[in-house]
Amino acid sequence: MKKTALSLTLLLFTITAFSQTGFGIKAGGMIATKTVGDLDRNLELKKASYLGGVFYSIPFNKRLGLQLELLYANKGISEREQFLIREDLHYLNLPIMLQYAITKRFGVELGPEVGYLLEQKQIFNFGTQPRSPAQKSFDMAINLGVNYALVEKVFLSLRYNFGIYNTIKPFNEFSPDRPPQEDPFTGNRTLQFSVGYHFSQ
Repeated sequence: MKKTALSLTLLLFTITAFSQTGFGIKAGGMIATKTVGDLDRNLELKKASYLGGVFYSIPFNKRLGLQLELLYANKGISEREQFLIREDLHYLNLPIMLQYAITKRFGVELGPEVGYLLEQKQIFNFGTQPRSPAQKSFDMAINLGVNYALVEKVFLSLRYNFGIYNTIKPFNEFSPDRPPQEDPFTGNRTLQFSVGYHFSQ
């Protein structure tokens, strides 16, 4: 939790540090899950969660622009029928979104995202476990989304976050006694809905 508190402090510091046109804040909820190899069942282990942070928009012209974001997101999974009750993956993410305005209010966006794992918590029915030695700190994803301006400074955003980086170390790397084998791909996926506010435009 100390790392989580540190990340939130960093977000608050960023809010006070910037005051230029295009700066704003956003927060919302998301449905988080993971994909492991070809097991479709993993997509059923969905967890309702949350995210929030700051952004800075750089317009190129009236329709095209770039938006840099610094977001905290609680990813992971939820499982009520097995030993694992919930997994919390606390990430600090940096999305870089290319945005295109189709109309004055409606736009689309696409871009990469890199993330750093601040903390992992696995909650089982027999207790809470610390961070797994198999869990990597780095993450990478592709974002695809749409946004809609409600009023001049307030907008809604719907975004799909597709993990493209294997977040689990090879078995023989963290457990030398285990023989090398083909490891399944494990990545994060989230469907995000957020509300944003531009301090100035």
